[in-house]
Amino acid sequence: MLATMIETWREAQREALYRLPQLPWEGGGVSTGQLPTEEVVRALVGEAHQRFQSLVDGEVASSIPALATANPNHFGVCVAASNGLLFDAGDSRQPFSIQSLSKPFLHALICQTIGERLARQKLGVNSTGLPFNSMLHVSWPSRRC
Repeated sequence: MLATMIETWREAQREALYRLPQLPWEGGGVSTGQLPTEEVVRALVGEAHQRFQSLVDGEVASSIPALATANPNHFGVCVAASNGLLFDAGDSRQPFSIQSLSKPFLHALICQTIGERLARQKLGVNSTGLPFNSMLHVSWPSRRC
């Protein structure tokens, strides 16, 4: 489903006459720290919300209490610019549990605080490859992945 969403998003970008660089994990695309014009961002956010708001695939996760109580009818999109501007559509002001979405932001804060090299030494860089709720890694000998 993610691949379909990415391709649909790219299609929307082409239709909006603004094409972003390749996604970073595809070997291209380095952030410049700047978004396109406000009008273009508003149009893309609005189009993304309109295009995906009707998706009802999947189920609300029940393994984590904060997620189990989530309203599956809420759907919002929000892009925050580095200058503080927000571009949003739908239920973007609805509180929600971010769970693992916080990890990249926390990692960036740690790197900024103690430096990338020390963060890499202390945290490691590879995932376990196990499902998020697996307890198997608890039994592993103490080591960095």
